[in-house]
Amino acid sequence: MADPIQPRSSIHVDLSSDSEALFAGCSKGHRADIRRAERQGVAVRVGTATDIAAFYAIMETTSQRAAFGIHSADYYRRAWELFQPRSCLLLAELDGATVAAHPRPRGRGPIEARSSIDWHHGAA
Repeated sequence: MADPIQPRSSIHVDLSSDSEALFAGCSKGHRADIRRAERQGVAVRVGTATDIAAFYAIMETTSQRAAFGIHSADYYRRAWELFQPRSCLLLAELDGATVAAHPRPRGRGPIEARSSIDWHHGAA
């Protein structure tokens, strides 16, 4: 297995624009991916501590497929605990199965209510 690594870079997204402007700022390929997911019925929900296991299972699969190292399940569980209540776990589901997961800072409302967000870990 590969050595665990931190992300090579972080993407800082300014969320002060409306959702249409944010969508327009995505690459053509990412916009197509989002539309395809919507057509296929992918739904996103905010997870709970019990969903950390689903997040980690996806991280394991993704790390094996893409040949990169990940931290232990305990690392992600502990990070979840340390960052509460300032973070949440977003889960994308299709036909009842979790197909992607991403932890992120928690805003005071919908994602559009935040002025910015930093993305660090996620898997699909």
